[in-house]
Amino acid sequence: MPILEVPTGAVLLVLAGHTPAVWGFFNSNSSLWLSTVETLTKSFENDDSVFWRDDKLASVAKPMIAQVSSRIRLNIADGKQALTNCLIAMANVAVDDSLLESINLGLLMHTHAEDAREHIFALSCLEALWREQGGKLIGSYSCHSCHQGG
Repeated sequence: MPILEVPTGAVLLVLAGHTPAVWGFFNSNSSLWLSTVETLTKSFENDDSVFWRDDKLASVAKPMIAQVSSRIRLNIADGKQALTNCLIAMANVAVDDSLLESINLGLLMHTHAEDAREHIFALSCLEALWREQGGKLIGSYSCHSCHQGG
């Protein structure tokens, strides 16, 4: 199956401004979904803190995390690894501790899913995220405990 060519700039601008409606469209086309997730991953990985500031990341974080359940419904080959890589890359770019915490908590919410496949996939995403970004995630939680105790 040929991979659909997606103009990177167009996808990123559309996602940053209109994420909920746009992701619904992408979820109906598996090659478009995979291309979008891979494009976002490359964009996160190559960002020099100019485009993907925390405000922009916050606008795509929730829809990206929602893709955990979409990936299960679409059953896309390589979709699990692509989405896991994207979530890790997104967390790597994030600077704000509250954004990192919301990414972590958003994934944790998927561990309560009725579908066991979604539950297991969310746990595997969390494991990979903590393996790659554990130091940043621990920092986001320790900072909150410092402020609560003082």
